Formats: sequence, C-alpha cells, structure tokens
Amino acid sequence: MGRKRTNIAARLAALILLSSCAQKTPVSSLLPTRTVPTPDATIIAALASDKPNPILSATVNPAKDGAEVPDVIVPLPQLPPAANAINQSNVFDLKPIQRRDEATPRHIISISPDRILALQGRSFALFDASDLKVIAITTFTLISEGDVYWYAGSSNTKRAAIMELDGSVRVFDPTTQNAVASFTVGAVITPARTDIALSQDGRELLYVNSDVQLINATNGSLINRVGTLPVNTVRIQLAEDASRLVALTTDSTLVVINANKKPSLTINIPFTTVNPVSLQLAPDGSWMSIGGETDLAVWDL
Repeated sequence: MGRKRTNIAARLAALILLSSCAQKTPVSSLLPTRTVPTPDATIIAALASDKPNPILSATVNPAKDGAEVPDVIVPLPQLPPAANAINQSNVFDLKPIQRRDEATPRHIISISPDRILALQGRSFALFDASDLKVIAITTFTLISEGDVYWYAGSSNTKRAAIMELDGSVRVFDPTTQNAVASFTVGAVITPARTDIALSQDGRELLYVNSDVQLINATNGSLINRVGTLPVNTVRIQLAEDASRLVALTTDSTLVVINANKKPSLTINIPFTTVNPVSLQLAPDGSWMSIGGETDLAVWDL
C-alpha cells in the first residue's frame, strides 16, 4: 500500500516537471497573422532608374512569430521639372509675342471710301480702308485738369477735333498730324448734356452745351444758334456729320433738333422705360433708334 502511494507521487512530480518545461503557445498566434509591405529589389531598381514614370511594386511578407514590424513607407520618385516649365523665377522673363504701343481703337469715328478715322487712347489714328495699315497717328494731350473731353471727326476723315472742360477746342489734320485751328467756345457747364460733332467736310462744328450752336471750325466764330435743349434733358446723341441731334427727356420724349434750320421734332417713346439701354443716331442723321431691355423703336428721319 505504501509503495503504491510512492509511485503515484512520483508520477505526479514527473507530470509537473514536464509541464513546466513545455513551450508556451504565444498569445499573438491566436490572432490573424499581420502583414506589412516591404520594398524589394524591383522597387529599389525603379527608384534608381532615370526612366520617366517608373512602375513601382511591393511584396508582402508575413511577420514572424507575431512580432511587431514597423510599416515601411516607400517614397515616390521626384521627377525633375521640365526644362521649359514656368516657375516663380522665370515667369517675369516671358516675352510677349506681339506688343502694341496703344490699345485697339476705342471708337471708329468715320469712314470714307479709302480711309478710316478712329480714336485711340490719346490719339487719332488714320487707317487705309483697303488693308487697315496705319497711315498716320495724331497724338494729343489734355490741357485742362481732369480726364474729361469730347471728340469728333469729319465724315471725309480729313479733320478731327478735341474739346476740353474749359471749352478749348483744337482741330487737327489727321493726314499731316498738325493742329490747324484752336479756339474757345466757353466753359462746359453740364458735361452730361455736352457734345461736339464736325460737318462732312470738317468746316463746321456743332457744339451742344445747353444751347446748340453751329460754329466755324476754322476760327471759332458763331455761324448760327440752332436751338436750346429742354431743361429736363437727361441724355443727348449727335449725328457724326453734325446734321442733327436728339435729346432724351425725363418725361420719356425724344426731341430732334436739326442743324439746318428745320423745326425741331418731338416724339413720344412708344414703350415704357425708365433708363433706355441705347439711344442712337445714324452717322448721317437719317434714322434714330432707342432700345430698352426688351423693346426697340426705330424712326426714319
């Protein structure tokens, strides 16, 4: 009986000893195996290559024994910029393909069979009507203060005029680029109701400044007092050949004043509009139009 107990005790001791010497199962092996990308020889060769846009690839290796392996970040290759790229250092070195001393014409004033007279920034430009080549440029400077002035050109393109706020008028010959006349018509009182126009041959100047006057464009003398603008005039438009003008009033009427001693004509606007978008006279004064946002009316004068 005693020996049997000894054998049992010996067996228990042996089991305890074997259990203590056995390898324990790692806790991490009970979880999914973690994988991280690591670069291989293909990536290293691609990074070292000078070929554009190399194709990158990566292999996935499992971590051993559940050990924590840090992520490997594979940098993308930095390709050199193109030789002709625009950057902060060279953007100001760019050269324009074409450059003009002045902007394109602001207003084509008159056209004859062979020439075109236009106003530019600070000059009158005379162009050949067949090929649009510049014939002459007549520059001018403003004498009075401010940047307000009025301009006109004759229908035959042989005369151009500038009037400033102080009423000083200069008449130019666009062909020779010389000033051919200079005179004063009186200071401008109401700029919004002021304008000038030259007759077809450039010998007469139609001057509007509350009063409507026809003036000799050679010496500034008064030829005829044509009429007077209505006191409630808000806008005026002159024919380019100085034959007539039209005034828009606050009561939505149009008053046509003729420079050739014909009686003036009053026309009611056929539609309701507070501020018409356009008011226009033909260059020779043969027709007149007024347009609102959705309406248009044209008269044969």
